[in-house]
Amino acid sequence: MTNVVVSGEQLQEAFREVAAIVDSTVAITAGPRGKTVGINKPYGAPEITKDGYKVMKGIKPEKPLNAAIASIFAQSCSQCNDKVGDGTTTCSILT
Repeated sequence: MTNVVVSGEQLQEAFREVAAIVDSTVAITAGPRGKTVGINKPYGAPEITKDGYKVMKGIKPEKPLNAAIASIFAQSCSQCNDKVGDGTTTCSILT
């Protein structure tokens, strides 16, 4: 696989697409009135959860650039979970 360097408008558009995915799936789980989200896994049974961290880890865009950006979002949530143990949904919203 070759490295692809992207910048400018194409990169900004990819970030917007991933941010929209995060907003429509992770952000809605926030707070006491948050909604549940279904995660279809490639193995095992689907999972219904209100945990923003699990939802964030379950986001797997098809486009390679979007998948890389989603990985960056997930890394920030993972670090928040490791260091604090909570606030991953808020972290993904702020990211």
